[in-house]
Amino acid sequence: MKPALSTIVLIILFASCIKGVNNLPLAPNKPVVAQPIAVQRDTAPDGSAFKIMIQKDSAQLDETMVIYNHTASTMYINTQDAVYFPGFGAASISSLTSDGYTCAIQKLPYLQEYPIGLQVGMKSDGIYILRLTYANQIPKSIRVWLKDKYMKDSLDMRVGNYAFQVIKADTNTYGRSRFSVVLR
Repeated sequence: MKPALSTIVLIILFASCIKGVNNLPLAPNKPVVAQPIAVQRDTAPDGSAFKIMIQKDSAQLDETMVIYNHTASTMYINTQDAVYFPGFGAASISSLTSDGYTCAIQKLPYLQEYPIGLQVGMKSDGIYILRLTYANQIPKSIRVWLKDKYMKDSLDMRVGNYAFQVIKADTNTYGRSRFSVVLR
């Protein structure tokens, strides 16, 4: 009795599904008109990236990279970010995640005017230079601003390099809190 009842229920459900499909409205035969794509000038596409290098004199010392992806997080995620491992060089640079991790390569969602912290370290006093060495797919309308909290200064890195002095006795001249990068 049970198998017969379940078969009848299945037949009724199947028949009602077929009836529902036959009652769907037909799509009109109108031509599809392509809509123009709006160009967004205040965003960076997925895969766009930039690199900032620190150097002393003409010697390249270290570099950090930021890659934009709308699904990324501002916090450190080990499957998307490359944590920074300090070496034995004369200077180092890394980007900082929102939860304080130092990264050699960091993926972020593009957020206009979101400050990306930089950590710079040196073994000795001197004049160092920060340079934008790579900018891929970042629209020309977006400026890459380096902010220096210590000197209360900023520079569009697409226009020039930034020279700064480090005095090891003054911890405000290097470390986590001096520099940030803001795209606007």
